[in-house]
Amino acid sequence: MVKIFIVMYILCSVYSTNPDITGPTFLQDISEVEANVSLSDAKPEESQPKPDISDAKDHFEELKSLGLYKDDSKDVELNKRNAVIRFQSMCNMTITGEWDEKSQAALTKIVTDKKEISFNDSIAAPPSEEKWFVLNKTKKILTLYYKDKVVKKYPVAIGKASAMTPGGNFSIVSKIVNPGWGGGGYAKPVKGGSPYNPLGYRWMGLSYKDGSSIGIHGNNSPYSIGKEISSGCIRMINSDMEELFINTPIKSIIWIGTENELKDLGVIQPELLQNAEENF
Repeated sequence: MVKIFIVMYILCSVYSTNPDITGPTFLQDISEVEANVSLSDAKPEESQPKPDISDAKDHFEELKSLGLYKDDSKDVELNKRNAVIRFQSMCNMTITGEWDEKSQAALTKIVTDKKEISFNDSIAAPPSEEKWFVLNKTKKILTLYYKDKVVKKYPVAIGKASAMTPGGNFSIVSKIVNPGWGGGGYAKPVKGGSPYNPLGYRWMGLSYKDGSSIGIHGNNSPYSIGKEISSGCIRMINSDMEELFINTPIKSIIWIGTENELKDLGVIQPELLQNAEENF
């Protein structure tokens, strides 16, 4: 009824001024009034969509304050995703790329307590007195340690089911800036430094087989980070890889395994919110 009275009132008002009521402008105005009346009469739950945790207000501002959001790309959505997976790796969460309830709870805990993240990794017997690595294939996190202390954690992509990243104890045997890519036996080679190079701009080869078949490197497929998708290598965000490259000496040790395999080696990497009272 409210809708009918409003429209009749407008018609009477405009008719008194002798307008051309057949003109397209008049008809358009009436349509707009009807549309506005319909919206005002709608039920609140119909006009107001339910909030989505992925659109949580200001959580990207908090990720920026933690140094996780970087303008690496012109693709803003990619930069946001990179911030999310960096946060998930920092919290020892399985990398998903999705801002879920667990991620929001962890961020809320950090912001509320106003404390830096306390890494709770436990290493029974570090294999080095210097820097070394652990790749957790279950969570897709590469951790840089100094003795038994966490230096930094990075989200990575690993090998697909048909070419899984090998497990075991290895070391870094080579470091190359702007590596060339040979084509993998199915594509044309790509020169080093090209933005189309699947290896990105940095390569660190592992002591696996001939020392040149499996390595840690950048990428030309940034949305692949966090997935099981490579031919066995360990992919990283390009800017993360460049940072790691600088901080990694030749002969650095790297342990690779699933969560359970790493536990057997004495490496425990609990999630941030796991036993939360003990973590802070």
